[in-house]
Amino acid sequence: MRCAGSGRAAARMRDRLADAFWRVLEDERVDGVSVGAVCEAAGVSRGSFYYHFEDRAELLSWALQREILDADRAGTPLVQLMAAGERCDGEALRAVERTIGRLCLLIDHGGMDVVYNAMAETAFGYWRAVLCPGGEELPSGVVAILEYDVGGMVGMLCRAGASSDDERRSSLAFLRERHVLIARRICREEGLTAEQLRARTAALDARCAVPA
Repeated sequence: MRCAGSGRAAARMRDRLADAFWRVLEDERVDGVSVGAVCEAAGVSRGSFYYHFEDRAELLSWALQREILDADRAGTPLVQLMAAGERCDGEALRAVERTIGRLCLLIDHGGMDVVYNAMAETAFGYWRAVLCPGGEELPSGVVAILEYDVGGMVGMLCRAGASSDDERRSSLAFLRERHVLIARRICREEGLTAEQLRARTAALDARCAVPA
């Protein structure tokens, strides 16, 4: 992925283009969103677009990863915000609602496979880092668990995007609980206790921490 530039100005431009993509998607199918329409919505030139992204597909991939991995724009993954449950309020709640809304929009406008693949890639990458720090492949049983649960989460996103308010709240509650259920199933599959799994995830957090 190109994503040229590493300063604040470059980051702001990528954010600007991503937000423009989501606005254009409100009125178009995902395969009908053009680079020209995104540039017009963002108020930038094609040259600016192609400096930061190779093509529309790369912009979509980056914008989707931003929603999943940096939902609050402070480095917090969506699943971590949803896991807060009733404690998720204020800015965190607005971040969850915005990202869920965008994922639902993408699914509703023809991007279900894109959402599934992005969520699966994120899940596989995370659990590979937790369970296989030496770089080995994920056990087939864990892969099956993740494929099943990611499919369930995408299905619930579909329901959340086209349902009543009560049904939508139920769907989002389901999504918030998935990380707990996935962890329990993986513990059983791998013969780990909850404490052992927490130790592994804490070790991963420590490895990924950015020095102050």
